[in-house]
This record gives sequence, structure tokens and C-alpha cells, in this order.
Amino acid sequence: MGRKPRTAKRKTRVGGVDRDEMLRATFDQAAVGMTLVSLDLRYLRVNDKFCEIVGYSRDELLSMGPRDAGEIPGHEAREQELLRKDGSRVWVAIATSLVRGKSGEPRYFISMVQDISEAKRATAALRESEERFRRTFELAGSGVAHIGMDRRFIRVNRRLCEMTGYSEDELLRLTGRQISHPEDVDVINAQRPSLYAGEIDAVRVEKRYLRKDGSVIWVAFTMVVERNAAGEPQYEIAFFDDITSRKNAEAALRESEERFRQLAHHDALTSLPNRALFYDRMQHTLALAKRNHWTVGVMLVDLDRFKTVNDTLGHAVGDKLLRQVAERLSKSVRTSDTVARLGGDEFAVVLNNLSAPEDAAVVGQKIIAAFQAPFQVEGHSLLSTLSIGAALYPNDSIDQETLLKNADAAMYRSKEAGRNCFSLFSAAGWPDSRP
Repeated sequence: MGRKPRTAKRKTRVGGVDRDEMLRATFDQAAVGMTLVSLDLRYLRVNDKFCEIVGYSRDELLSMGPRDAGEIPGHEAREQELLRKDGSRVWVAIATSLVRGKSGEPRYFISMVQDISEAKRATAALRESEERFRRTFELAGSGVAHIGMDRRFIRVNRRLCEMTGYSEDELLRLTGRQISHPEDVDVINAQRPSLYAGEIDAVRVEKRYLRKDGSVIWVAFTMVVERNAAGEPQYEIAFFDDITSRKNAEAALRESEERFRQLAHHDALTSLPNRALFYDRMQHTLALAKRNHWTVGVMLVDLDRFKTVNDTLGHAVGDKLLRQVAERLSKSVRTSDTVARLGGDEFAVVLNNLSAPEDAAVVGQKIIAAFQAPFQVEGHSLLSTLSIGAALYPNDSIDQETLLKNADAAMYRSKEAGRNCFSLFSAAGWPDSRP
């Protein structure tokens, strides 16, 4: 029998296209780099995209091995930095497979190589940005915190821990409300709805917090809200600046100014209004009396024989006696009345809005009675009585200076009568009757 004639190998076609031709085109025109590498690590075939990635021509690569281009074949997917022809570096993702023959024998490697330099740069930039943020967050001179919608701290920086005296772990178990001063608990809550609704861009308040040791710290607090793509609040970002020193300085300044006002308008020894404040109060009271048709009493009070106390027991005892006299005199009148020290042993009283002219005499006798008990000063029992004179508005005069002259005349009538008594101007005679 004769042998059958050999026939040419039929080409396989897919959809009318030669399969081998299709595979070559796919290899050569793939959007990712592709290489075929021999078992002895020489390039057998490379596509255009791989040439573009490494910067070598096809002929140059076919005369090289993968090691020359920095590619080391393996069986796993990996990321690797390759050296381009121009000396620059390119990051690629490589997936390599070993191709075997029909009998399972190794034939060659096939690799897919994708340029991921942009992704690497973006990742590096993101890491750098995150690191900058982390360092900014941690090293900020202000306390910084992220606060969850349940009001718990979810992230705090070192400065906030220093300010509050709590460790990071301790703060992360607390809410801002729990470390707020009891009187300032709701200061922030009053503005939260407006912040969440977008009506304000930030909450800005000054409030007090309690440190772990219980001490008070004043904080300038600023808070904004982080939202998701839908505009819904996700968490709060809060900034804490320690203003305790400023607040303390402001309080000290207010205290100093108050002391200055006190010294300017009050007697340093007794803390009663001084002569200037007494005249001002009297003028104000007379103006009200004129408008409202009130009766006002003006008293001048002299401490009997005070000079003897100073001369025999000394000024220290005298000063303490004056303080007790001021206290007892103040307790003998209403809080709406004014008791002042004009200087030395002289005092004055303005009786505001008397129900009847006779009330001045009632108050005068009440004061005289209160001073019948001796004062106890440094072991000494001192009986210190008063000589009191009074004049009435509008009965005796509607003029401030004239009222004072009339009260002074009445006081001297009390002294003439033997001291330790009260005289009303209408019963004292004219002002020029003073001895």
C-alpha cells in the first residue's frame, strides 16, 4: 500500500480571524507590558507596551536578559522597581506564570507588567500627607480632638492631654461633658444645632474645664463638623487653647480696678462710703425725693470723747473702735439708707423716703439706744456714745448744703445738751445758734 500524502496543517480560525494572528496581535498590542522569557532567562518576545515602560527597543531587549532590565521572573504577583534605559526608575506590578509543554515540561515564562508609578506616587503622597497631618495633629500647640456623634473623644493629641492632665487612654473613655466645669456644661450644646444645620461655620466659645486634679482651666474652644458626601455630620473637630493665664490676669485687673474704686469712694478704715460718695448719694436721694415727693432725713453724727481713747489707749485701739462704731451704726438703719464716714470721728447718715418727719427722731433714738452697750476692744470695755443732729427735706430746706448746715447746727445742740443725745433741727434753733 502506498503512503497517504501529507497534508498542510490547517490553521484554526476564530470568527473568521486566524487564531495565531489574533494571539500575536493581542500580545503585541496589549495595554499592559508582556514578555516571554526563556528558562535561561533571556527575552524571547516583548511587546510594545513593555518597551515603552522600560525605555528600550525590542531589539535591545531581545539581546538582554530580564536581570539586565531589573526584572526577576517568579511565580507570584509582585511589585518591583525597574531601571529604565535613561536611568530613571519605574514601579511595575508583575504577574508571572510558567508555561509547560504537553508533557508538563517547563517551556518558558510569560509575564504581564503594568506601570504603577502614578499609583505609587499617589500612595506616597497620601502617606506623606497623612504623616504631615499626624505630626501636625500631635505636635500642634493647641489641644486638638476628634469627637464622635456620641460626644466621646475618638482621637486626642498630646497637647490636650497636657492641658487636662488625663492620658490619651483616659480621655478616649470620656466625653467633653464629663470634664466640663459644672457651670459650663451646656455652653457648647446651645450652638450645636446651628452648626449641624449649617447656619454657622463653627462654634466659638470660652469655657471652663476641670483637670484630672480638679483644678479649673479656661479654654478658648473652636469646633467645626466633618461631613460625608451627603452633607451629614460624621464627627466634630475641636481645638482647645489654654487661656487660663489671660483669664486670671483679667480677673486680677478687675479686682484691682474694684479695689481702686473702693479706695476712691470708700473710707479705707471702715469701708463705709467716704465724703465724696456720701455727697453723691445724698444728691441722688434728694433728686428722687423731689420727683416722688418723699421726706428725707440727713444726720450728722459725732463720736463723743473719741480723742480721749486715742490719747490714753493709742491709735490702734482707736481705729478698731471706729470699725466697730461703723458696724453698729450701719446695723441701726435700713439697707436702703446711706451711712458714711466723713473723717476722724465724724459720720453721716441719709435716711431715704421717710414715712413721716417724726421717723427721723425714731431712728435717732434707736441709734442712741444701740450705743448704750460698751464696745470690747483689745480687753478694754469702752462706752462710746454719740451726739446726733438731723435736718429734714423738704421741711428744713430743699438745698443740699443748707440741709447739712442745719444738721450740723442740730448736732452741736446735742453736744451742748450734754452729748449722748439726738436733736432735730426744728427743735435746735437756727444754724447760727451754735455756741
